[in-house]
Amino acid sequence: MAKKNWAERFGEKAIVCEHDESVASSESSSPRALSLRRDSLRFGHSAKKNSGVPMAFLRQAVLLVVLVGACWAHPDGAPASACATMNPEHNDSKHEEAGPSTPYTLVQDKKDFKAGDTVAVTLSGAPFKGFFIKAFDDKNKEIGQFEASGESKPVTECSGVTHTNSAEKTAVKVLWKAPAGASGHVQFRQVAF
Repeated sequence: MAKKNWAERFGEKAIVCEHDESVASSESSSPRALSLRRDSLRFGHSAKKNSGVPMAFLRQAVLLVVLVGACWAHPDGAPASACATMNPEHNDSKHEEAGPSTPYTLVQDKKDFKAGDTVAVTLSGAPFKGFFIKAFDDKNKEIGQFEASGESKPVTECSGVTHTNSAEKTAVKVLWKAPAGASGHVQFRQVAF
């Protein structure tokens, strides 16, 4: 049986797929094996009409979209999945926790709290575009919630807060609210990037 051209049957926008019994008999035991002609695979068009868009250009356009997406990662805050690891899931490793050997300082206005207290926490240091801060009690359990502000938003899946934009900053102040019916010591951990 001769080759059957599906582009002729289904129109110009079909991808050409040919049934070729000679390929079927020589390459497999199945009489229904299909062969695809590489030159007939065009983006949305048959081989009869050139789409006018070279495949190399399409590949470069897709690569550009992927790279731009990776660069912009999370401009409006760390995802909820960062709650578990304190990793903002950016494609670089430039996030650092505050401490004596890093360019960031984390200061809280009080260490002990009682039910309903608000604690101000300030992250400052070398310029950063994003941050993620979490609150913990003495037993290393997450505790309380942060309040939203212009440059920060709470991460409701955990006792965390993150940035709302990717503008460069050297300091950010956030407010943490102690839970009702609790008191004790609170500590904060953060990453900046």
